[in-house]
Formats: sequence, structure tokens, C-alpha cells
Amino acid sequence: MQKYLERISRIDQLMRLKKTGSAEQLASKLGISRSTLFETLNLMKDYGAEIAYCPHRQTYYYTQDGYFEIGFKPKNKLSKDDMEKISGGNCLFTTSSKFFSPSPILSDCCALCLLL
Repeated sequence: MQKYLERISRIDQLMRLKKTGSAEQLASKLGISRSTLFETLNLMKDYGAEIAYCPHRQTYYYTQDGYFEIGFKPKNKLSKDDMEKISGGNCLFTTSSKFFSPSPILSDCCALCLLL
């Protein structure tokens, strides 16, 4: 599986640089056969990439701006917008309750406010 992901990542990089060369050249760069190259390009198309070939420039390219992103992203990581929505990452406590009394350390360090 890793070799397939690395292959897609390398093709993606070369396509964004518009430096793939012909099918034969690209297959040679990747150390694969032409048929394996075309299988990989078709897989990339199945995942939504619009791929074309320019015979004048001798390169494959995306017809729409974009790129493949392969990797793990934690699900609970806050986005920049979410951080801004919670006052830049600081909690603001305006009142205390009988269940919770804000501490100066907590109010300076927390990233999320739980509203009771």
C-alpha cells in the first residue's frame, strides 16, 4: 500500500510542476510499466483528479487547480476559525457558579470554554 501512495504522491508532484514527460518517461522515472502508470492515472481520476496530457509540453497536468493530500489528520484538531471563535484560544470568564470557580491558570491556558 505504501508504494502506491508514494507513487501517487510523486506523480502529483511532477504533474503540479508540469515535468512528467511522456508516458514512457514518467513510467521510467517511477520504475513502473506504462500499463501500471495508466492504471495509477485512472485511479487518480477515480478520486476526482482531472488529468490531461499536453503533447507540446510533453507533460501530464491537472485541468483544474488542486493536489492530492495523503496523510493522517487528527479529527479533534481545532481549525483557525474555531480558535478565533473562542477568543483567540483564551477563555473569558465573566461569572462564577457554585459548580465551577475559574482559576487564573485555567483561564490563561485553556483552549475551549465549557459553558454551564
